[in-house]
Amino acid sequence: MKRIRTAALCVLLTSGLFDSAFAEVRRFALVIGNNTGAADQIPLRHAETDARALRDVLVDIGGFRKDDVTLLLGADVNIVRDAISQLRTAMANAKSHGTSQIDFVFYFSGHGRQNRIELGTTYLEIDEIKSLLRDSAATMRLGVVDACHSGGILRTKGGKRIDAFPLSVEDMLNSAGYAILTSSSATETSQESDELRSSFFTHSVISGLRGAADFSGDQRVSLSELYQYAYHATVRRTRHSQGGLQHPHFESVHSGDFIVTNLGRAQSLLTFPKYASGEYLVFDPKTDTMIAELAKIPGESRSLAVRPGVLYVYDRQGDRLKVAHIDVAPNTEVIVEPTAMEATTVAAYSNRGEELAVGVAARIGIQLFHNSSFRDSYVDNTVTFGVEVRLLNLGLPGLDLKLDAMFGTGEQQVSVGNIHELNQALFATNIGSSIQYRYQYGDFFTSLGPRVAWLFFRRHVDSTLIPENDRVQVYSTVSPGFEAEIGVLLMPRLSLGLNAQIAYLHFEADGNSTDLVTSSYTLGLQGIF
Repeated sequence: MKRIRTAALCVLLTSGLFDSAFAEVRRFALVIGNNTGAADQIPLRHAETDARALRDVLVDIGGFRKDDVTLLLGADVNIVRDAISQLRTAMANAKSHGTSQIDFVFYFSGHGRQNRIELGTTYLEIDEIKSLLRDSAATMRLGVVDACHSGGILRTKGGKRIDAFPLSVEDMLNSAGYAILTSSSATETSQESDELRSSFFTHSVISGLRGAADFSGDQRVSLSELYQYAYHATVRRTRHSQGGLQHPHFESVHSGDFIVTNLGRAQSLLTFPKYASGEYLVFDPKTDTMIAELAKIPGESRSLAVRPGVLYVYDRQGDRLKVAHIDVAPNTEVIVEPTAMEATTVAAYSNRGEELAVGVAARIGIQLFHNSSFRDSYVDNTVTFGVEVRLLNLGLPGLDLKLDAMFGTGEQQVSVGNIHELNQALFATNIGSSIQYRYQYGDFFTSLGPRVAWLFFRRHVDSTLIPENDRVQVYSTVSPGFEAEIGVLLMPRLSLGLNAQIAYLHFEADGNSTDLVTSSYTLGLQGIF
């Protein structure tokens, strides 16, 4: 069953991307995504992913230099204001050096209220966005505000709706041309979809920009084509959703039609032949995102701009599903053959991107022993380092089997009987296995589960006061416990995680028995293969 998280997403798209027919055009963008807002706001899951996806489209096929696009994820208002200042300067410099046309894009995806967008616990007033769009050196300006509006959330708490963001065409003073595309009317709730891993509207816009809106077949997406596609795709997607219908709204002040993206700039293309028919969805397992959607009818070929790599192309017609795993090479056009697609199940489609994978991590940290007499007599707290191997999605999405080996070595001071401050050389090993459930939350993840480990200690006490046969001692024991981890995805296949373990330790040596608690804390860098 499709899972949909309902959140109020009022999206404002002020579109000003223009045809490359201009003699000299330079395009700048500030792209911001923030999943969190004020304490009373429900966290979003896909706002930051949407921001990153829009950045990729602008760079790939929108005519933006990568260095001219500033991407901020989870940033506060001070970082955003600094970026705005730097972009104002960059655009002014470009104008002073004779650039004939400058286009500027401002995009925000996250939470918002009546007169502000929320950046975690900080916020930026809408007036500042108006000023940026109005007063910059740009010839053309594009403002995109994809913000969780409080009206839909308040409704679930018994409140009432308030007006949408007060940013309209009338606010665009001295402008050569503007267009505004909103995700819904002021009285409608916009929504995120866990199936799409995006908001319905932003997914439709990005699909359109990648080529789904190229109705003319000229390999270019115009502003009017984009609106036409986004409107119908959003209405179709939300017709039976829990949050109700969304009707995108469009206003414009410009002459002619603007070219938003050019598929001729694409690194690679997926082309669906004339005879193909169906609802096609393109999924990138590396980034765990649905990058595009195309409703195709017979009679015309259609292309989608994509990046090289392995992609899953699904054909969904009613309850019937087919899939093709396509390895797209750089600078190629791949023809998607419907006859080569294989039948698949709804469960496999729902778990796409959650296939069996292997994660390998290097870790460093510290192991603590929470018993002072044990630390004084046997083993003190120890710095550890090691590796772990994690089998991800073992039978079920998010279910992982982890194997790890941590080692510690060093010089310590201990007491043996009545002899104090003896130097010992320690070698410690902690080899464990755990079953964990991992929960992904946008770019962040948490995991937890039981763990059992084998602990081994070897120490050499360097003192003539100790009988020679007693200077080297070896201990080992089994230690059951529990572990948890929080982490962040640095890039599609690389993550940074903080791991905490707590365990029971029964230790017997020198005729003594000790029960204690041990814990360890490690920081690890993991690659997924």
